[in-house]
Amino acid sequence: MAKRKKQHLTCGCCGTYFKVWSDYIDQDQDDGFGICYSCQGLIAAKDVAEMDKAIAVFAGSLNQKNTIMWLKLPRDKQERVIHRAFEDGIMTHKIRRSHERLH
Repeated sequence: MAKRKKQHLTCGCCGTYFKVWSDYIDQDQDDGFGICYSCQGLIAAKDVAEMDKAIAVFAGSLNQKNTIMWLKLPRDKQERVIHRAFEDGIMTHKIRRSHERLH
């Protein structure tokens, strides 16, 4: 993704007005919007937690021998398999309404 030309944006997540930092990468938001540093960290942490859940669900669908092999795989290989399972429709993700805000 290309770097933004604007130096100040509004966070599309929390609404904070922020200055773009030197290695800021465009998150493909509407013009004048982006994701602030704080929200990027929160989103990344939630992404890791969601992947942890998916890895555990996948492990739970395997027999004991395959579960042991699955859990020994490096994280990056587990993530590739999970992404492929989503792409192929083997796994699905359900979004539930939550009253919990990102912050």
